[in-house]
Amino acid sequence: MLLVFVASSADHFSQRKVIRETWGLKQLQQAFNYRIVFLLGKGDKDSQPQIEHEGYRYGDLVQINLTESFRNLGRKSVAGLLWSKNFCSRADFVMKMDDDILIHIPNLLKALESWTSTDSLLMCHENRMRKILRKELLDRTDLPPSYHKYEVSQNELPGQYYPPYCSGMAYVFASSVRDRLLEASLTTPIFFIEDVYLTGFCRHKAGIVIRPHSGITLRPPIKSHHQASCSFRDGRITSQEVGADELHLMWVELNTQGFFCPQLLGYANKRKQFDSTRNEISSL
Repeated sequence: MLLVFVASSADHFSQRKVIRETWGLKQLQQAFNYRIVFLLGKGDKDSQPQIEHEGYRYGDLVQINLTESFRNLGRKSVAGLLWSKNFCSRADFVMKMDDDILIHIPNLLKALESWTSTDSLLMCHENRMRKILRKELLDRTDLPPSYHKYEVSQNELPGQYYPPYCSGMAYVFASSVRDRLLEASLTTPIFFIEDVYLTGFCRHKAGIVIRPHSGITLRPPIKSHHQASCSFRDGRITSQEVGADELHLMWVELNTQGFFCPQLLGYANKRKQFDSTRNEISSL
């Protein structure tokens, strides 16, 4: 069994709704033997009644007693791992992901089945040799303003580079790896960048090796119209980061345009051959 816990902000009602209507459909969960829970922090006073109603209606919310903030994401993911150990111990695999990603469940399950030894499996997109962002680096480069939330002071973390770590948008691991990460977190000071903390520092301390998978990726971006079915044909597992409407469109294309994908690919190949022949003729 696969447990997917989706890191979602308390006020992301539309993102959770579209996941339940697409790749998180209850019927699909039952058919493919996976379960989804949404991991939330504390909602504000106005939204909390709506969250409680949502939890009662769907039974798939896990709410942590933490304020929703970027600096709390490390603690939030550790809490999610702990919940999965205490309340879903029968799961063979656990996946952590963000709520703006579409997951192709059949391709994910096929990738998990292909591993001969899964006891130490931590599968993801691996980030290697990533520099720790300092204020002076941010001040002298043209990085977007959104990068400033990743600023880390020397007092907070010395050194120049992070250890290799998994991209936090989606990573999947065996239940035994979850237990080793949790054990390592007990003696590893919390760090606010959750993927660096859990799959970098805690992973390194636990002696776990990252198993990169090319299908867990944000690139190339998938355009909703006419590309979804083709893009996932060769084992791709994740979409790029998308909004709720775009995720829904992508799902519709994925499930209704499968017949056309071979024809589109055939047309593209014929077009390439035609252009190549035309270029050869024009060069004569």
